[in-house]
Amino acid sequence: MKIRKSPDRNILSSLVLVLIITGCLIASTVLVNRISPGHHDDGTGEGALTEEENAAYEQAVHTRRVLHGIGVAELAVLLVYFTGVLTRVRKRTAQQEHQLAQTLYMYDVQQTLFDAHRMPSLITSALRKVAENLTAETAFLFHFSGNTVQELYIWPEPEREYKNLPKMNDFRRILPQITGRLQEGKSSLIYPADRRDMLDEKERGVLARQSIGSLMLVPVLDSNGRITCVLGGINLKHRWTGAEPLECVARDFQMALTNISYYRLIHEMGMLDALTGLKNRNCYEHSLKRYDELENTALCCLYIDANGLHELNNHLGHAAGDEMLMYVSNALRTTFGDDDTYRIGGDEFLIFIEYQQNLEVIVDRIFSALICTYKNFPISVSMGV
Repeated sequence: MKIRKSPDRNILSSLVLVLIITGCLIASTVLVNRISPGHHDDGTGEGALTEEENAAYEQAVHTRRVLHGIGVAELAVLLVYFTGVLTRVRKRTAQQEHQLAQTLYMYDVQQTLFDAHRMPSLITSALRKVAENLTAETAFLFHFSGNTVQELYIWPEPEREYKNLPKMNDFRRILPQITGRLQEGKSSLIYPADRRDMLDEKERGVLARQSIGSLMLVPVLDSNGRITCVLGGINLKHRWTGAEPLECVARDFQMALTNISYYRLIHEMGMLDALTGLKNRNCYEHSLKRYDELENTALCCLYIDANGLHELNNHLGHAAGDEMLMYVSNALRTTFGDDDTYRIGGDEFLIFIEYQQNLEVIVDRIFSALICTYKNFPISVSMGV
């Protein structure tokens, strides 16, 4: 395996080489100075160099000049080399700092979204972190269910609530090229003023009317190639060259939305009766504290027992018994609504209502609605107030 030397080791080797070259230059200078004439010719012939010594001296001077030239050239090469090494070190350091910042950003977003299934408002908090990293004016998340936007999360939170959420066909009609890229699973980074993208004039006009000077979009597709969510940022102060800041966290948002959906489903399964759709006994027990805390409110509790369920199950089967329970629950839902109506047992129902002067009239209406014949079996209820 090839081992790459670190920049620090390269610099140390270069410094050693510089010291060696400097030492050679000093040694050559000292050598030439030693063999140079100590006295000039004063006319008497004393102190003058012989021809052999003069030739040796000239050779030494020539050698020194050559060594000086080589040294200067090597120093120039080393200077260029040092500059390159320092540039690479700075570039690598910048890359490492960027990777570290990106990792911390991803970790921060993941930690924020960790409990989003219990507190969906944390998605907005995570969008704030996305906007800060993007230097964006606004960050948003579209959650699609089929062809329709099921939920819309925006940071900063808008002053008004969006009641009529758009559909994919609306996006396709208004922004056809952008929508096409998203449906292909491709990210988009758009600066409409540059006119270097593939937007047509219609799409540019739509973005201009919405005061959108720049736009970054990242879709997340499911296994069937359908868009589940789109993460985006609007009006970016920093000039980005790609959509990596959103691509690295888009899956985290998609996972958070999935967890929210499953958590809601589990919560509903734990609080709603699967057959009738009314609130179940578990929900009733959790709601008792809420009723205890009501002040200045007179409540009545209606207890209703559907008669004949056991006989109906024995003679016509449980499917017929289920139909009878659905009939009873629909009558109770029509009269009292869903909020305070519970199925607390097989054929037992319980309802909380505010005390009314005409309560007896309501009870009589329930009796009348539920006293009938179902497949030759009489249906009736017992009621306690």
